Amino acid sequence: MRRPPRPPSEGVLTRGLWAYVLGVGALICVLCLAVALLLYRAEDPSWRTALFTTLTFAQMAHVLAIRSRRETLLRRGIFTNRPLLLAVAATLLLQLAVVYAPRCRGSSAPFP
Repeated sequence: MRRPPRPPSEGVLTRGLWAYVLGVGALICVLCLAVALLLYRAEDPSWRTALFTTLTFAQMAHVLAIRSRRETLLRRGIFTNRPLLLAVAATLLLQLAVVYAPRCRGSSAPFP
């Protein structure tokens, strides 16, 4: 609220945001593909689960890291946005439940 509003003619993805989006997307993509490829080549049947879990954790780490364009997560503080922190914690717990809780896995889960 301290900054003046952006001009109505200005696009959403401007000011170097395209490069940031592509860079972070490429980083998460490489990380996920590396995990999936390592497990797939090792003939681990849970490579899809590991891929999805890696993607989930990477997205949660990213959402915590991008809260400010000017300050780092450590400088801004992890606990300054409690609803976001609660949402991230709930997402991580639900992801772990889907992977490890027998009732949440369903019939086609890769783990015995």
